[in-house]
Amino acid sequence: MITIRLSKSEQDYLKAIYEVHIKENKQIVSIKELVAKLEFAPPTITEMLKRLEKKNLLEYQSYKGVLLSDEGIRQARFILKSHRVWEFFLLRNLGYQPDNVHEEAEALEHAASPKMVERLYNYLGAPAFCPHGNEIPQENFWDEQVFEISIADAPLNKRLALAHVSEETAAFFGKMTEKTYRNIIVIEELIDGSKIVNLSGISFVLPAFFQKELTVYQYVKGDKV
Repeated sequence: MITIRLSKSEQDYLKAIYEVHIKENKQIVSIKELVAKLEFAPPTITEMLKRLEKKNLLEYQSYKGVLLSDEGIRQARFILKSHRVWEFFLLRNLGYQPDNVHEEAEALEHAASPKMVERLYNYLGAPAFCPHGNEIPQENFWDEQVFEISIADAPLNKRLALAHVSEETAAFFGKMTEKTYRNIIVIEELIDGSKIVNLSGISFVLPAFFQKELTVYQYVKGDKV
């Protein structure tokens, strides 16, 4: 899973939008619905939605509402999985009562990496439901056959995927999609340390000073990203 750096608030917004989307069976979630769900003022919500839109996690439509992108849905489902797996763990392994697990899981869900969530999920026997009867997302958000490296150390001519997409990274590369994140190839290293990189079919020179700030996933087996 590509890890877009998100704050706790950003994760909470994505989760809230997705929950309304599922509960009401609506593609576009209105600002009014988010005000009721999050109990924030409309200007505060609008400001956050525009921030998430810059990260390509949703589309904000004035006077209509918000539509999650595929990556926005994926991020929302990950945080839901994290929350519900922690609830299950607290109930089964630590003796919490069902009424007491939600608040604890709210704190834990944001601190857990995809790797930790998937390992905990498998340790618990891949439970289908949380203590409240809500379905735990079954998709895998971490592949044990990958490891994270700086693009400065990346091998040539191997497909890579951006590991962390910060606002600075997005600003450097411009508007990116999930497909773009997963289609990076280092073609050549130049004498000055810069590298020629192919990003979804477009080649450009990546300066040496920027490379240490950019991490990618490299798969242990095969080139599938």
